[in-house]
Amino acid sequence: MVTRTRCSAPGASLITLLLLVSACGPASAVSERAQAPQPRAPKVLTWAAQREPSDFLAASGLGSTGAPTAQFRKIAQDSLLVRDNNGTPHPRLAVELPSVEKGTWRVNADGTGETIWKLHPNVLWHDGTPFTSEDLLFYFTVFTDPAFPLGGRIPGSELMASAAAPDPTTFVIHWSRPYYKADETPAFAPLPRHLLEVVYQQKDIESFVNHPYFRTDFVGVGPYRLVRWEQGSHMEFVRFDEYYLGRPPLDQVILRFIPDFSTMLTNSLAGAVDIALPIGDLEPLLDIERRWEGTGNRLQTDSGDSMRFLEIQHRQEHARPRNGPSNRSVREALYHATDRQALSEVSTLGHAPIADSWLHPMDRWRRELEPFIPQFPYDPGRAQQLLAQAGWLRGSDGILAHQESGDRFETEIWSRPAAGSERELELISSMWRAVGVAGRTFAVSTARLTDREYMATQPGVLITNPAVEDIYNGARHHSRNISAPSNRWAGRNLGGYNSPAADALMDRLVTTIQPAEQIALHRQLLQEMMADIPIVPLYWEAKAALVLKSVKGTVTGNETGWNIFTWDKEA
Repeated sequence: MVTRTRCSAPGASLITLLLLVSACGPASAVSERAQAPQPRAPKVLTWAAQREPSDFLAASGLGSTGAPTAQFRKIAQDSLLVRDNNGTPHPRLAVELPSVEKGTWRVNADGTGETIWKLHPNVLWHDGTPFTSEDLLFYFTVFTDPAFPLGGRIPGSELMASAAAPDPTTFVIHWSRPYYKADETPAFAPLPRHLLEVVYQQKDIESFVNHPYFRTDFVGVGPYRLVRWEQGSHMEFVRFDEYYLGRPPLDQVILRFIPDFSTMLTNSLAGAVDIALPIGDLEPLLDIERRWEGTGNRLQTDSGDSMRFLEIQHRQEHARPRNGPSNRSVREALYHATDRQALSEVSTLGHAPIADSWLHPMDRWRRELEPFIPQFPYDPGRAQQLLAQAGWLRGSDGILAHQESGDRFETEIWSRPAAGSERELELISSMWRAVGVAGRTFAVSTARLTDREYMATQPGVLITNPAVEDIYNGARHHSRNISAPSNRWAGRNLGGYNSPAADALMDRLVTTIQPAEQIALHRQLLQEMMADIPIVPLYWEAKAALVLKSVKGTVTGNETGWNIFTWDKEA
C-alpha cells in the first residue's frame, strides 16, 4: 500500500508539524533538483573529406585554392567575399561589394581603376588580435611579390597595380585598367601581419612557407579555430565565441580524413559522420539515398560553375580527318549528334543540367540572355544533313567518307583520367558512330597531361572542364593565347580557336564595368562565338554531400561550408 503524506494540517500539534516539515523537506529538494537545468551535451559536427591538405597555405589565400583546401578553408578562415552553391557572391569580411552606383568601383580619367572595400569593424583573429585592412594589404604584398611564387591564382590579379589601407576598415585595390570582375575577389583572404611580417621580411621563401603558422599553429578570422591537427586522421576546430558575425551554434567541428570512397560511405550509413563529401562517381550514392528514404537523412547534389565540354581541334594542320572538326558545318553536326541529356544520365545520374553556353541555369543574367544563345538540340537527322552538305557520305561499311579527298571520317575522342570517363567516352563514340563518325577513344595518361605540345596537337576533341569564365574572358579562346611553338606550347587555347570578331568582343567585355554594357556584350558574344561552335558544351558537373538529418542549416554539395557559421545540430 502506498502512503500519501499531506503537507498541511491545521490544528496539528507542534511535534506533528515538525514531522510533517521533515517529511516534506527531502521531497521538495528532489523536486528542485529535477527542475534544475541539466548540462547540455556539446554540439559536435563531424565532416568527412577524402583528401588531407599538406599545409594551410591555400587556407590563407596563398597557393592553390582548389581541393582539398576547399574542404576546410571556410571553417576557420574568411575572405572578402564567398560564393554560394549557385556561384552568387556574398560579402563576408567586406560589408558590401563595391559598386559603380555607390562610387566604390570606378574608372579614373587616365584609364586606371579602383575598388574600395569597406570592412566589418571589430573583427578579431583567433588569438584575440584585432584584424584591420593592414592584414589584407600584407596579403597583397606577399601574393604579388615575385620572390614568393606560391602558385595562387586570382582572376584578374595581373591587373592589380597596387593596394592601400587608408584606415583600419578600408581596403583599396588600384587597377592598371578596368576589369569586369574587379568587384569579385573571392580568394582574397587576410594574412596575420602580427605573426608573419617578421619572417616575411627575411625574404626566405622556405622559412616562410615552413613557418608553424602554415602547419599546426594556424590562426584565422573564421567562425571556428583550429585546436588540433592529427595528421592522417583529423582536424579539430572549436567555436570562436568572438566571431564578428555572431556566436556560431556548434561547439566543435571535426574534419575527418577518409581517403577510401567505400569507407566514407560506410561511415555515412553508420551515422559516424554528419556530413560527407565524396569525390567522383555519383552512382554508389544512389543506393545510400534509397536506403535513407524516409529517415530525414539526404543526398544533396548541386551543379556548380564547372562545365564539361568538348574542346575541338580547329587547326587544319592538326585536325583529323581533313575537312573534319576544323569545318564549322561538321562541328555543328557533331553538336547535333551528341545527346547531352544521355551523358548527364550516365555521368551524373541526371543530377547535372545540360549546358548550352557559359551561362549556368542559375546565372543571374540567364533569363535575360537565354533568347540569344544559339541552340543545337540532339538531332541525328540534322547532323547527317550537315555532314552531307560538307561532303561526307556513308560508305558501304557505314563510315563516312569525303567525296573529294576520299578520307574516312576517323577521329579521336580524348579524356583526362577520372571516374566514369571511360563510360562517357564510349557513349559519345556510339552517338557519333550512329551518324557515321568513327571515334577512337582513350583517356590521356597522367604522365602525358603535362606534355603541352601533345595536348595542344590532339587531332579531334578533348573532354575537359576548366574554369567556365575562361571561355569568354579571353583566357582560353582568344587568339593571342593559342598554344604554339612560339610560346613553347604554353597558351591555354589548346584547340587553336581563332575569331577576330570574338577576340574584339572579349577584349571589350573584360574592360567593361557597367552591368548593362556587360549584358549587351555577352549577348553579342553568345551570338558570335557560340554560333561558331568553338566548343561543344555537355553538362554542368554535379557535386554531392551526404547529410544526416541532425544537421540543421543549408548544406550544399557545391561550395560546401560557404555558410557554415549558420549551421546547427540537434543535441
